[in-house]
Amino acid sequence: MAGHEQPWYSASAIADVEEIDLLLVDGPPGRTNKLARYPAVPAPRDKLRPGATVMLDNCHRRDEEALPKWLAEVPGLSLVREVDHLAVMKIS
Repeated sequence: MAGHEQPWYSASAIADVEEIDLLLVDGPPGRTNKLARYPAVPAPRDKLRPGATVMLDNCHRRDEEALPKWLAEVPGLSLVREVDHLAVMKIS
């Protein structure tokens, strides 16, 4: 998350989680700021198993910047499809 300091949820909330197979990002609210959801993938990246699915709800928010930044900056993350308001990605 270098260069992207944003307030986010407490990392201690997932401290005891060892591996993540499915990550659904549905917050913080859009009015927070354009990078409010950015930490949701880089923060637990080391816990995302190969093949894990990452879903971003409301992926077409106006001024949303998390999705393109994740795809450019998170190693192994690729977009599988967008369905209505949901972006579905995979970790390799």
